[in-house]
Amino acid sequence: MSPDEVIQLLNFYHFTAVCGHSSVSTTLAKISQHYTWNGIKDVEYI
Repeated sequence: MSPDEVIQLLNFYHFTAVCGHSSVSTTLAKISQHYTWNGIKDVEYI
């Protein structure tokens, strides 16, 4: 998964009304249900 795709997923799962404005751990848990990549737990996102 490219860095741009990671950013798009993070934005969708963190900011959209469908997913809510969740914490980092909740956002990564939601993403992990459908996607995975090397270093997923090392993502730094502001």
